[in-house]
Amino acid sequence: MPTPPKMPPKSPARAKGIPAPPPKERQQPRKTFSVGPWTGHGEGEKIVIYGTSGMGKTTLASMMPGAILIGLDDGGRKIRDPRTGNPIQHVEGIETFQDVRDALAQPGLWPDGATCIDTVTVLESLAEPWMFEHIPHEKGGRVSNMEGYGYGKGYTHLYDTIRCVLQDLDGLIRKGVNVCLICQAMAVKKANVAGADYLYDGPKLSHPSTEKSSVRLHVCEWADHVFKIDYLDVSVSADGKKLGKATGGEQRAVFTQPAAHFFAKTRSLQEPVVSFAEAKDDSIWRFLWPED
Repeated sequence: MPTPPKMPPKSPARAKGIPAPPPKERQQPRKTFSVGPWTGHGEGEKIVIYGTSGMGKTTLASMMPGAILIGLDDGGRKIRDPRTGNPIQHVEGIETFQDVRDALAQPGLWPDGATCIDTVTVLESLAEPWMFEHIPHEKGGRVSNMEGYGYGKGYTHLYDTIRCVLQDLDGLIRKGVNVCLICQAMAVKKANVAGADYLYDGPKLSHPSTEKSSVRLHVCEWADHVFKIDYLDVSVSADGKKLGKATGGEQRAVFTQPAAHFFAKTRSLQEPVVSFAEAKDDSIWRFLWPED
């Protein structure tokens, strides 16, 4: 028979049944902290603009001071700065999700301190093929669609992937770059603990019914301001029919405070509604940056 391998002798403590002491942790130097006013001085603003197609989201975003757009659809090529008639500025050559992250990390690309992603709704669709290439199934192998990861797991991966972009943007914000994320609008069913559920408008981003991995909720929580562009004074008359008739609403405005049927928010503005009566109306930016 082969000779069994010899085991190293036990220490006296182990021999008596006394557990071995835990390994010593590497001592890290402690940071020194101080207390001061929390003003965010020198940091950029985190802005989300959403609305239905054709409401003027790109036009309004292009009038941010120093705005340079990352255009993920081709709508911006038709837009001109309504104040000057000049084409808007954009980053050329953006085609993939990784291109967006590389552009956000490129030093000196935002000399005037403002970047706009137009739209984050399209960015989500670019993130999916990136996920399929870089995030394998938990049991190994690549997938070709969201359902390939298993029930609900694809949305978790999408949530984590978009969070990487927000981390990139946080780095720019700490350097004083203002960030604007443009989204289409989408109504989702909102749970109502006091009565029947109802439709609630907000940015068109991934929003699973469980809300556990909702990109929409995370982006809204991340932002300093979520602005909705819509018509003023819209009323709906049912007239005893299933579908109501909308009337009014000939003048646009920027809504900065939430209502029962849509989401909006601001951390600093006092005005719940700001004029956007014509294309060159940049009142929202004058309120946000009065010194400019």
